[in-house]
Amino acid sequence: MTLDITHELNKVIASDHYDPFLVLGVHVLEHDPNSAVIRTFLPLAESVRLVLDGEKRDMYKMREEGLFEIVVPDYVVPFKYSFEATYYNNEIRTYIDPYQFLPQLSEYDRHLFNHGTHYYLYDKMGAHPAVINGIEGTIFRVWAPAARRVSVIGNFNYWDGRVHQMRVLGSSGIWELFLPGISHGEIYKYEIRTPTNDIMEKSDPFQFFAELRPKTASIVWNIDDYEWQDQSWRDKKRSSKLYDQ
Repeated sequence: MTLDITHELNKVIASDHYDPFLVLGVHVLEHDPNSAVIRTFLPLAESVRLVLDGEKRDMYKMREEGLFEIVVPDYVVPFKYSFEATYYNNEIRTYIDPYQFLPQLSEYDRHLFNHGTHYYLYDKMGAHPAVINGIEGTIFRVWAPAARRVSVIGNFNYWDGRVHQMRVLGSSGIWELFLPGISHGEIYKYEIRTPTNDIMEKSDPFQFFAELRPKTASIVWNIDDYEWQDQSWRDKKRSSKLYDQ
């Protein structure tokens, strides 16, 4: 079945897509297997340049809503690239494209989750700093089985739910996205489009850290680096057990 590119792009622009990877990121051209098209959706950007092999190339703004693309001839897989976006306030930001990465949650993890027998969900769900293909970032996962679309929002995308739309992993209801450059201490939420087309912002039910009330954002937190402060208590407890014997 041939993919209707225009239809899929319209759904991305409307922020109503279950898998934006179908059209964003790198895609081989059907009529020229030696070339690829790279697309990105940055609604607030005035212009975008592709940064590849140290060279910057202007991307074509194919839709006024903020959809940019460029054709790369004679490309070789894999290759690393990024975007340099200029915004209307003259701010310039550089991004590594999150839509160039494969799904990271294994089929086995999804199987256990779907059967209610995954006993280490805290290692998989929520926000987890990670290194993928040598690139540092954070993997976000949330379960929203009835959602039409889920996005990660934060200061890194101006809290704009159109920018980082996640993909749902099969029938699991789990939405996932790896965001390069997002690290420990970054605040975030999920923006969800409901079946009734309402837009809601939600904190992460698997968050490891959060803002203090009345603020409600979740915070990316690397618990692997946490230093426990209970050694004196553990020593005291051990001594009391010996005394009881």
